[in-house]
Amino acid sequence: MWKIPRIMLLIFMVLPISACQTSNFEYTPNAAGDWPVYDIEELLDKSDLVVYVKVMETENSKNGSLPIQLSTLSVIESIKGEPDTDTIILDLSDPDYFVKSGSNYLMFLSNIGEHFTQIDPNSIIKEENGKFKSSIIGLNGEYSLTEIQSKISNLINEP
Repeated sequence: MWKIPRIMLLIFMVLPISACQTSNFEYTPNAAGDWPVYDIEELLDKSDLVVYVKVMETENSKNGSLPIQLSTLSVIESIKGEPDTDTIILDLSDPDYFVKSGSNYLMFLSNIGEHFTQIDPNSIIKEENGKFKSSIIGLNGEYSLTEIQSKISNLINEP
């Protein structure tokens, strides 16, 4: 007869305590996967295009529940590769890396059919006051476009 009340007493003691515990888990769409991070040589090798662009317009939407951004880019200068036209479409799926209309960027891009996309978290670098703050291994620091072009040219032309 005492076994049932003891079990019930135990359940009533544990249930409120476990209900008060908080969870540290927080869902964010960015936690969906890990990005590879490449050094400058690997990034150049994986890039179909390295371009200096101006973002003409952006369109944010969803693919199911996942956010996406399609942006029209005007190619100001191509550093590696040659786009078919002066305007390309950038397809991004991580809101942390969405671009801003009217801003200029240096981008290391991969061709995914009709569109291009970023290769790693460091492959889209916003221009601020004529400089690019790069976190790319081997190109870490603040550079002008001319300095970046020179470094990339040296790497591409190395034997």
